[in-house]
Amino acid sequence: MQRYPLAALAVVGASVPARLAVSAQLTGLLSQFPAGGDGLRAAVAQLVEADPSLVDEVVFAGCNASPNQKEAIGRGLAGAAGYCGAGSQTR
Repeated sequence: MQRYPLAALAVVGASVPARLAVSAQLTGLLSQFPAGGDGLRAAVAQLVEADPSLVDEVVFAGCNASPNQKEAIGRGLAGAAGYCGAGSQTR
């Protein structure tokens, strides 16, 4: 987790810096999928796959999300991690 220090803080329950803001795009996703679910999971995965630098913002947004949204965000991040990691593996 060296690369994403805020994600590591969120996993252990530490506070994240207050200066980190959630973009309108991510806020819109949370509004679009208030119940979480596969739609939010897929949207988060697609967002982070397209721009991995957004992972800290996604984790931060999850701090104030509903339990169902948190689950979908976690599943979306896991999917994006698999996608991003697949390109770096050597066979």
